[in-house]
Amino acid sequence: MNEETAVIRLIDNLERLAALGLPVWSEELTDQVDPFLHELDEHLRRDPIALAAVLDYLENPRSEVVADWLRLQLQPDLSLDEDPPRQLRYAEATIPTQPALFLAIDEVTVQPKSLRKLKKPWEHAAGWFFGRPQKSQGHDAWPVGRDGGALDFLVQMDLGAAASSLAGFGAVGLPADLIIQIFADLDVTVGPLDHRVVAFPSGAGGDEPLKPPRRSDVNDADPVLINPVGALTLPPVDELSAERVGDDRLPSLLRVHADRRPYDLNLFRNTSRDDEQHLGYVPMARMGGFPVPDLRVWTAEAESALGCTVRDIVVLYDGPTDPEPGPVPDPDRVRLMVLIDRARLQALNFDATFALAY
Repeated sequence: MNEETAVIRLIDNLERLAALGLPVWSEELTDQVDPFLHELDEHLRRDPIALAAVLDYLENPRSEVVADWLRLQLQPDLSLDEDPPRQLRYAEATIPTQPALFLAIDEVTVQPKSLRKLKKPWEHAAGWFFGRPQKSQGHDAWPVGRDGGALDFLVQMDLGAAASSLAGFGAVGLPADLIIQIFADLDVTVGPLDHRVVAFPSGAGGDEPLKPPRRSDVNDADPVLINPVGALTLPPVDELSAERVGDDRLPSLLRVHADRRPYDLNLFRNTSRDDEQHLGYVPMARMGGFPVPDLRVWTAEAESALGCTVRDIVVLYDGPTDPEPGPVPDPDRVRLMVLIDRARLQALNFDATFALAY
């Protein structure tokens, strides 16, 4: 029996079990389904023909229950643990991964209606978007752009707090004892933009928020608390397709899963607002990992600004300019990315960074 015939036989058996009408996660059903899925997994590990047969079925499934079982077989575990894998394997396909710190929105610790009155977000969370940044010794003046105007405050993140709570944080490659603040001109919708990165040691923040200059026109949105979660990232679809993945249909399926996975890992999300669609996710903000877009358009400008080659560029920050607590079916949402040279990051030197909106 060849691989394709064997996989078709396994899928026929799964369809037969799905048609029994038993609850999907009942022990009676899973005891019968699991042996077939285990055998299918063995085929997927060793032969691209098996992968093609599964992808064929997913293009026009006869049973949505079976389609969900098959998708689960293809979805890798992207959780960040103490020894995260650097590659995913699908038969002959080898796909690289990079760990990242995702900045998930915490809607539970402080209720949204109370955020307007929240003057000291650092007392409630490891980080937050918008609102006011924390004062710190040596950084008590609001950053301004090249034109002298005040920049918008985007995010503050205490990497020390994240490092102490997340196994595998060290693999991300970010400093483990630093607070990062990012200010940017949020009016820019595409291309390089004026910005500033402020950093100071964890625990060295002041007891008051930093206030913008009087009569400045900065973003005045209420603070949005962050619950950091770790997850592995995949290359952009354009780069993923260029890898030896065996089947061009695999990258987009993996991309959707990779974009949604950090939301699933967020322990403080409001589950009543989950979006169950399969396509169109906008990934949440993160620090580290692969860039979300294909950077070839901006490579020359980024290399020139940072004084290094693209292989030495680190994603310090990447996220929507208006972060959401759940996946958003809006691929055109504006994102902002801040890049830094790996050597400067290791030296805790944030004087030269490159930011762009896309």
